[in-house]
Amino acid sequence: MRAILPVLFFGSLIAAAQAAEPRSWHVTMPLQGTTQQVCLQRSRDAMTSAAVSLAEASQGSQYGVQGDNLVLAICAQSEPTILVILVAGPQAADARNLGQRLRDSITRPAAPVSPGGTKAP
Repeated sequence: MRAILPVLFFGSLIAAAQAAEPRSWHVTMPLQGTTQQVCLQRSRDAMTSAAVSLAEASQGSQYGVQGDNLVLAICAQSEPTILVILVAGPQAADARNLGQRLRDSITRPAAPVSPGGTKAP
């Protein structure tokens, strides 16, 4: 139930924003071979890299703010893990750009760095 509350709250924010003008972006996608915990860690890392201030977190979600944009990443435990990213703000293009950057960062994490300081092949 706790994992559903952020979705309902954020969903109502998106609906209110879209009533006046579309200003939100969202994506739902499966993450093959990824656990819920790995999904959440990637979400936190992506948000931090995108200068999103991390706020509330639950067992399956992470909420944050970047300027006027509200961000919610949900990692639903299933097979495969389901990733939902929601971004809402006053500018539709900004929400879309931030959402796409987060999606790309979460689904294509950076290559691991070898002990010598170079990226592993």
